[in-house]
Amino acid sequence: MKKIFWLAIFFCFSCTSEKKDPSLLTSYDKKIAEIGLPVNLLVEINDLGKIYTLEKVEWSDKGDWLKDSSNVILKSSYIDTLSEKIEMNYEITFWDTGRYVIPSLNIEINFPDSVSVSKFASDSSSIFIGTILDSTMTSIIEDKPLKIIDFPIQKLRIFALILLIGLFLYVMNIFNNRESKKNSKRNFFNINPKKNALKKSSEIDFKNLTSEELSLEVSKILKDYFQNDYYIISFEMTSNELKEYFKDDELNKLLDKLDLVKFSKQELSKLEKKEIIDLLKKVIRKLL
Repeated sequence: MKKIFWLAIFFCFSCTSEKKDPSLLTSYDKKIAEIGLPVNLLVEINDLGKIYTLEKVEWSDKGDWLKDSSNVILKSSYIDTLSEKIEMNYEITFWDTGRYVIPSLNIEINFPDSVSVSKFASDSSSIFIGTILDSTMTSIIEDKPLKIIDFPIQKLRIFALILLIGLFLYVMNIFNNRESKKNSKRNFFNINPKKNALKKSSEIDFKNLTSEELSLEVSKILKDYFQNDYYIISFEMTSNELKEYFKDDELNKLLDKLDLVKFSKQELSKLEKKEIIDLLKKVIRKLL
């Protein structure tokens, strides 16, 4: 009976003291970071037992990812050989934006009761480094596809076309306004040059004008009519030039009478004055 009791006690003690298999845990304090801010990597191996020897610790890519010191700096690490576990802390700083893959860390441990070296490997991880920590980075870490926003070329073309049309209409409006102002000014002062000239001819008070005054008044009405209706610089043209331009017998006759009065200083009778006015009206009605 005592043997059975001690066997039970031994069996229970053996079960409670059964050795667990070592386990490795990998943890990162962040998966996204800004330039210059460290990313902390913690590697833990638990349940190692009381006696063991750490043989080797190295990166799976032989540390090639650390060669570019301008991008990645491994600032510090330490190994805490506690009773039954190992802790390795790495502080990694990146100096350029982009996505970086931190490779796995290979660890070899020798146990006295094992004929071969036990090998462990941490989990590799992808780290995104940006200028600011925003929702865009979060979507990248969550492996969500980035939304590519196409440059609105079509909208830009439509906008440019509308702008060109608007500019064209603006220029045309300025041009039309100028022409309208010219025409309105012309029509305001010379609504109908022929009617205006005939009206002025009828208003001449030849009875109270000298022959020279009459000649000047008739000449002014005639040349003003030519200038406004034919758009010629009639006030700077001589009688001969007007004759050559119009080639009209009635006009030639009127110009000769006016020149005769102008140069001879001869005083005309009322009848002769009236004939000049009638001839003026006839020329105005006949031309154009």
